[in-house]
Amino acid sequence: MKIATMKYLTHLGSASLLLLSLGVACSVNFDGLTYDGDDSDSGDGGTDGNPDLCVDFCDDAEDFCGFGTEQGYQDRDTCLEQCAGYTDEQLECRFVEMSGAESDPDTHCPGTLLDGGEACPDATPDPCTTFCDDSSAICPFGSELGYAARDECLSVCARLPQKAFDCRVVHLGFARDIDEETHCPHTLEDGGGVCDAAPPE
Repeated sequence: MKIATMKYLTHLGSASLLLLSLGVACSVNFDGLTYDGDDSDSGDGGTDGNPDLCVDFCDDAEDFCGFGTEQGYQDRDTCLEQCAGYTDEQLECRFVEMSGAESDPDTHCPGTLLDGGEACPDATPDPCTTFCDDSSAICPFGSELGYAARDECLSVCARLPQKAFDCRVVHLGFARDIDEETHCPHTLEDGGGVCDAAPPE
């Protein structure tokens, strides 16, 4: 299971990432998100068509669970960003938990959060899905700079040890912010001579 290593500056689902550090582990972090779980199916609608649902949800989250607390979202922006990525099923379950949180926050607030506690489906995005979404925007698939296709990117990413994954994330950030031609090759299967090559299938 990979722990994703990019920091997002805009709403969930965007392809914006920021390099934070160049330590030995090549680690960076997501802004308010921990990408270490399975990617839930997002094909059943979500809140894109009705952002008011997230406004209502986060109003209640602030009132019943408190922002910046152990059982609440970090802050309102984090709540809105994460809510925008929930599927209809994920958000419906969290609304049910939120209704219980008004009278019993200790029991129900954990179910309203990104990982769903033990009550709702985990909505933590899959790091390889996120990496390949960003790769397609920064080092386009099918070009000399990118993977041949999304399936290839996902296949390679799934085989990467954490260190090799982290290294590619760092160079994807360099590709976006500094120079695609230099750094996109370092995100590919062989690592471009900088990152460790992906193990064979």
